[in-house]
Amino acid sequence: MNSLLLCKHCGNKTSHLVLNEVIDKESMFIEEYGEIEFELTRLFTKCNNCRNYSLYVLFDNDYDTANAIYPYEYELGESVPKEISNAYNEALKVKKISKLAFIILIRRALDLVAKEQNANGKTLATKIIDLGKKGIIPEKVSKMADLIRLLGNESVHEKDFEFEDSDLKILDDFFVAIVDYIYCIHIKIERIQDKLNK
Repeated sequence: MNSLLLCKHCGNKTSHLVLNEVIDKESMFIEEYGEIEFELTRLFTKCNNCRNYSLYVLFDNDYDTANAIYPYEYELGESVPKEISNAYNEALKVKKISKLAFIILIRRALDLVAKEQNANGKTLATKIIDLGKKGIIPEKVSKMADLIRLLGNESVHEKDFEFEDSDLKILDDFFVAIVDYIYCIHIKIERIQDKLNK
């Protein structure tokens, strides 16, 4: 059986050959609704475009809910502004196709973060410094942002860098850490603090 899924290897929404399928009944208690039952489907597939293998999870056999467990790509939290999430997802789409394009798009997403945070400065470098001065990001996070900026600049000017997949992973981790620190950490802190206060 062939199914249309977003391949995290090649970045294309394309047909996949389903090699194996496991369906389980699950239940979950949600305070507002009580006990909810649903069907969880796990698919082991082979992409008909790039021929790589993937593992997906679907809820209630709905392919629109398909989420890749392998290979795993981090998804930004709901508190991250949509424009930034969209820019990050755009970068992820080209990650397997063009290393340079991924680096340039991650730099662009970082620029959007600085803009959304009302950072002062004419260049991304001065905006990153301003974010640090305002206490929006600490020194080490500021250093991560600056490395993304520098590599993005070098990529635009087509310097002869040999980028490995592991380098892209580091840049991806840097960007996620920056976004998590700015937009998500305070929510996570409040959630745990509320539990402690109860």
